[in-house]
Amino acid sequence: MSLGQIITEAAMIAKLAFASPDTIAVEQNNVQVIDTTKTTIVASPKINDYSNTANPFNINLETGITSVEDHPVKFQRVQLSNKDFEIKYDFNSVGKDVTKLKFNLPKNFNFALYDVGDLNGKDVMYFEASKVLKFKNNSSVLLDGGMGASKGSEIEYFLIANFKNDKLFFEGAIYETASKLKDLDKSIYALAAYDFGHAYVGAGKNKNTLVGVAGVKNFKDLGMITFVLYDKETKGWSFISQTAVGNTNQNFFTKNTFDFVTEYFSIPSFFPTHFTPQVTKGDYSLKVNGAGTSKKTELEGKFGWNNKIVPISVGVNTLNENGETNLGAVVELYKPFHTKNGMSGYVEMKYNTRSKAATAYVGIQIK
Repeated sequence: MSLGQIITEAAMIAKLAFASPDTIAVEQNNVQVIDTTKTTIVASPKINDYSNTANPFNINLETGITSVEDHPVKFQRVQLSNKDFEIKYDFNSVGKDVTKLKFNLPKNFNFALYDVGDLNGKDVMYFEASKVLKFKNNSSVLLDGGMGASKGSEIEYFLIANFKNDKLFFEGAIYETASKLKDLDKSIYALAAYDFGHAYVGAGKNKNTLVGVAGVKNFKDLGMITFVLYDKETKGWSFISQTAVGNTNQNFFTKNTFDFVTEYFSIPSFFPTHFTPQVTKGDYSLKVNGAGTSKKTELEGKFGWNNKIVPISVGVNTLNENGETNLGAVVELYKPFHTKNGMSGYVEMKYNTRSKAATAYVGIQIK
């Protein structure tokens, strides 16, 4: 299995962990559309993680639970990190487990080791090294590369480079074995984005998938992010659009977040990242999303209210398949918590009356 296939599988795990039976059926038919009818946007930093930690030790625990399958725990993450190193392990019941050991060295140089597999003799081992070059005017260049090998498989190489400043973001990558580098169209991944101040536009290419991202930011009482994916081969499409009004989350509606989303869908990576629901984005929020193929379309819209008791969003989910439309109500609850000893976290719960799917996600951070 190639690195692109393995990492794509890892990136899809978070979706499948929370997917309805309908969405899972779509994935099993090899229609690569993003599940936009769930509570999460998944994204994943590479070795130059956006969320570097400066505390002596941080512990992060995440658990994804669903009623869709026989085994309710679909995803479990255990992460221990400080400013010098990181150990991360993801258990994935619907895909490969991933283990990472990363070291942060002086002068913005890092290297990491990965094990992707279930310890059954078919695991793939990866080595990755990166260097960030910083310049004046808040500009930087990332140089990232590595290789992966498994028993009986050809060695695969990957190279990543990007440039970013306060306005621009460009990135390109190659993931391939030496014998297949001639087919550059299937080996090259790329993106470009520009920040206009209050507005953001980004575009990318992930093999056959075209990516578009737009955002509105730097307003106290308004924020928006929208992304659209289109697969040129399968004709599958998907989108998510979130709009928040009133005391918008200034840590979310930023260029870093928009760059992060553009990069995730354009450039393969090893780990998914869980983002909190729409109610954390502002006092009031509206989320509209959907995914479809030539045979079926699923759409969902929810209105959210971030109150002090239990933030909640409610809406409607609809599935149209073979000319037949089914409707259902959707309810999503979110409750953060903090303790005096430095522990914090959140609990999310969602229920879809149409698919009869109940999902939950729990995150705990200890600093």
